Amino acid sequence: MRAVIAIGLSAALSTSVWAEESGPPSPPQQPQLPGGVSISGNSFAYPNGNVVQGGIANGQIYTFGGGLGTPYNGQLASWGDASSSLAQIQGLLTPDASIYASATQVTRGRSEAGGALGYRVLLVASDQAAADDLNARIANGDFLASVNGRWNLTADGWAYSSASAVTGASVPGLGASQMASAHQSCGSYGVEATPTTPGCGGGSFSLPIYFAPTAGMVGGDSLSFVSTISLYASANAGTAGATFTPYPGVASAFVDPTVTLANGVHGTLILGDNGNVANPIPEPASWALMLAGAAGLLAWRRRTAR
Repeated sequence: MRAVIAIGLSAALSTSVWAEESGPPSPPQQPQLPGGVSISGNSFAYPNGNVVQGGIANGQIYTFGGGLGTPYNGQLASWGDASSSLAQIQGLLTPDASIYASATQVTRGRSEAGGALGYRVLLVASDQAAADDLNARIANGDFLASVNGRWNLTADGWAYSSASAVTGASVPGLGASQMASAHQSCGSYGVEATPTTPGCGGGSFSLPIYFAPTAGMVGGDSLSFVSTISLYASANAGTAGATFTPYPGVASAFVDPTVTLANGVHGTLILGDNGNVANPIPEPASWALMLAGAAGLLAWRRRTAR
């Protein structure tokens, strides 16, 4: 009834009635800091016809199917029979963070391992003057640090592997042009590889790291700036559907970065933990979305044998 009356009144009164019914608009949600360390991965092993699958989700190991995985110890998980099928993931967060995956297939079937290590990088300015300088650099489009690393990929037999590094993902305020990535592949699915296959062996990469100020984020402060680094490693051996004929192979992938500050930046780098930022928040769903995207980068193709 109130809406019918509003139609016959002035525009101002109509507006006031609408505001009374709907209430004021909700304020925009304050952006949140990216989460801390997150280790995730998937594993698939087919030892002698026995399917074993498992993974790591936010540091917690899980397995299902026939057989058991080894205990989660030192961020290492493995599945399958080491003498015939093995898939393992390892992620370490230290000043020299790294991610490693390996797969071995001797009998019929296939083994896969793929892991993702995502962590927050905090840059804490030494004082407010240094923070003002960092804000000016950010406004100018400058990166404040870089990540220089190496990878090593192997594939021998029916196997292939890949490694990737990504900076700046899932940081509020950073656009696509402020994210950087590097990717390398060794071998390909269904093709027999050798140690001299193009893409295999060692290599290096260098990526810029762009930061965003945390002052406007939940739990942020005027001295802290945030970015992220994500590492992906994938190893695959054997072929899908090979229920009678063995297609043996061995593959491994390793990527290892080192972070350094740009010239003239005065502050402290803190990798992975909550650092000086007050009232850190729980890991947001954005990390889950980012790590789910690892499937595309790692090209995991899980297929059970018929």
